[in-house]
Amino acid sequence: MQDPTIKKMADKTIEVLDLRCRIMWIVTTETILVNRDYVGEFREEYPEAKMLGEVEPGVYVGEEE
Repeated sequence: MQDPTIKKMADKTIEVLDLRCRIMWIVTTETILVNRDYVGEFREEYPEAKMLGEVEPGVYVGEEE
């Protein structure tokens, strides 16, 4: 069972589906990280989404330590 991690940053929400390499998409003002295994389903649900690129496992975009 997946337990997604939600990270808030400014007005964006980053959802990490798991720690395997995933592809980042943006839908309106939301940034969503989608595991590559689910890209087909995601594209059907959000055809207007624009792909921003791949993110390495464990890297949170826009997060500063």
